[in-house]
Amino acid sequence: MPAIHRFGDLRGRHGDFGATTAFQNSINVKANGKGVVRAGVDNYNIHTDGSTAHYGTATPGSSTVSVNGSPVAITGDGVDSGCDSTLLAGSPDVSAGA
Repeated sequence: MPAIHRFGDLRGRHGDFGATTAFQNSINVKANGKGVVRAGVDNYNIHTDGSTAHYGTATPGSSTVSVNGSPVAITGDGVDSGCDSTLLAGSPDVSAGA
């Protein structure tokens, strides 16, 4: 079962741009002391190189676990940003169904 993605967990690289983390998360639901990231809600900074700066959200999220009314982001989810990227890291002991 995929791990729940949390604030500070890495998203994969995009081209020449390094891996980043979500800069938003649930403020009242945590896993291992870190805010849980919600699919379709919390943003990732994809890259900020001047004119092509843009953001994205995890998709599709868990079909079985929601946080604050939105699916929880899980490892293996893509990031809907127009760029190919995948959530790589997550909680070592909290998981959710895909």
